[in-house]
Amino acid sequence: MTSPSSPATLTDSLLAERMAADPAAPLITHYDLGEDSRIELSVVTTLNWAAKIGGLLRDGLGAMPGDTVVVDLSSHWLSVTIPLGIWWAGCAVALPGGPGAEDAVATICTVDRIDAHDDADELFVAGLDAFAMAPLDLPPGVSGLVAEARPYPDSFSPTPGGGAPEPLAWTSPSAVGKRSGRVLSVDPDTRELVESLVAVFSGGGSLVLASTGTGADWSDSGQGPETDDSAARATAEWLDGIRATEKVDRSDAGA
Repeated sequence: MTSPSSPATLTDSLLAERMAADPAAPLITHYDLGEDSRIELSVVTTLNWAAKIGGLLRDGLGAMPGDTVVVDLSSHWLSVTIPLGIWWAGCAVALPGGPGAEDAVATICTVDRIDAHDDADELFVAGLDAFAMAPLDLPPGVSGLVAEARPYPDSFSPTPGGGAPEPLAWTSPSAVGKRSGRVLSVDPDTRELVESLVAVFSGGGSLVLASTGTGADWSDSGQGPETDDSAARATAEWLDGIRATEKVDRSDAGA
């Protein structure tokens, strides 16, 4: 984490105390219905991945404090670590077409969003399988995020003297509030994902992500669409199982 001579970034403010107190505590749990998978990351493992992404941006790409990186992400465990790595490098997180996006030094998206970013100067793509590996047949000029980030160290210190730019307003803890406990988020879009991780981590909670792949709206008190469709009922039962297993608080999840 941050050394005495390094600036305190948003990532440090969210997780430095938790890293010191209990690095092995669960921080992210990701369920994927299509992959039939459950991946859990501790505080230290989450920060290991954030460090690699921060290293890729600063030491590989040459991103500087104050630069902006666009994110366009589907629900996935790696998607949670990406903003943390960006903030750690001293950069701001922007949404496609949002404030700061026009001058972004790079774009990071999940593989299902790649066609929307063919004009990006630098495009890194994360896969959506359990290991987040991008396809091997990426278009020219597009890089797999995991393959590019993996060689970088598991630890990261912000650039000494680089300053710690304020995050864009929509990612500020004061803007999104705080949530504690085990918080469930079902198929969040990019903005919901980033706001959730800021709210949950600043409130001392842990994030449970559920990827249904259905395209349905499951945000109505967690009940999902009103339908007699057997697949929808099966998905609703799957989500109920996650709530029971992970002991999530429905009223705090918006899912």
